[in-house]
Amino acid sequence: MLTKIKLIIIGVLFLAQGAFAGLLTPFTECRLDSVKPGEEYMLTGRNEAPLMIKNTSDTEVRVRIRAVKPPVGELKKNYEQIPDINWISIKDEYLTVGPGQWGRTEAVLRVPGGRTHSGKRYQAYIHTVTTKGRIRAGLESRVLFSVEERKGFFRRIFRFLR
Repeated sequence: MLTKIKLIIIGVLFLAQGAFAGLLTPFTECRLDSVKPGEEYMLTGRNEAPLMIKNTSDTEVRVRIRAVKPPVGELKKNYEQIPDINWISIKDEYLTVGPGQWGRTEAVLRVPGGRTHSGKRYQAYIHTVTTKGRIRAGLESRVLFSVEERKGFFRRIFRFLR
């Protein structure tokens, strides 16, 4: 009976230890306004925080970081799904992060040239999930951006003549 109680206590302690383990990031939301097509933009979160992930567990984890389209039901008002997820590139898609350590990579946005996306607002997510290690955890960071509105040739002339 005493051995059974010890096993239960050890099991509870083991589970409690895992309850406080996971991932943490200051990169929760990134907003960019008037993105110019053809130019590259480094994605940073609030307070200019880069894409950093902290492993709060006591074991090493491997994480996968990738951009994904948000479900239509999760779109912020006046935003559309990003048309092509390849507009966001992640420098290091996989990172190995030691216990209590930070991992860092770069996320870059590049909207293709042309007027197709002029004045539109888009939303994407950056998902970070563990792929190896004792814990299973994930993060979701939101990316919101608007594309610079490009005026046509005749609009510019009309504006000039006013």
